[in-house]
Amino acid sequence: MKITSSNAVLGTEVKLVGGSYTDCDSNPLWNGKSGQIKGVINSIESGWVRVSWSNGTRNSYRDNELENFVETKNVTPISLETAVQTVTKSFIDKAKEFSAFDITKALRVEINEGRIVLDDRVKRDVNGIDTQFVTNDEVRGLVRNYVSTFSTYYRDFNQDFIVYKPNGSGISASVAPVAPAPASVRPVVTYSPSVKPQRSAVIFKSNGTITATKLLTYVDKKKNPTLKQIQSRFKVEGGKQVTVRQIESVVKAAGLRIDTKSPYYASVVTK
Repeated sequence: MKITSSNAVLGTEVKLVGGSYTDCDSNPLWNGKSGQIKGVINSIESGWVRVSWSNGTRNSYRDNELENFVETKNVTPISLETAVQTVTKSFIDKAKEFSAFDITKALRVEINEGRIVLDDRVKRDVNGIDTQFVTNDEVRGLVRNYVSTFSTYYRDFNQDFIVYKPNGSGISASVAPVAPAPASVRPVVTYSPSVKPQRSAVIFKSNGTITATKLLTYVDKKKNPTLKQIQSRFKVEGGKQVTVRQIESVVKAAGLRIDTKSPYYASVVTK
């Protein structure tokens, strides 16, 4: 994460990643000629952060010229599949109930804190953190395949998404895997404002269409679902995959409200 005078904390370990300074002992640019030198924040002023470097020098820096120091030395890069299995096994060893998204979140923490390094992708800025980004869509299938090898876990649908539960009964055959739609296929998401929405028992169908009626019915039943929950429900019902942005457009067209939270996927849909 980039450091500014507003988010800086005394004692935080940092590295120099920018600025117009010449790379030298008192300005040890990370991966520059002065080596991989870390420092500690010892003073914070408006627009400036003062750092004591581990080579014995000190200097002050403007906002966004410093970044949190994350130790990644001696970490062997591994494949995403191996990383997912490692994190999932940590949940299984503790007999925890979890979803694929729980594994995704835990994996992101391991990557952000430098304990896991992937061998198949470069770093990029994600919410101010220079990290290797992993999506839940990438992780979901890997979790399903790996957990299916454990007879002590089974898959269960909680009305919104699949969860994995320990009970020693083996993998449940009642929940069949849903094959993902080809990447080139995009479903049609429609709403007809001329037709007044009516309540019904129908939620989502496999025709790839979300209507205002289906959304209103689900909001009535679920009581303030998130955009992600609506997307998950649509997938479980067998519909072609739609994006949260597409669902958002239908939600707004149907006259429903979106109470924005962070992250975006957790935004709640209400009347």
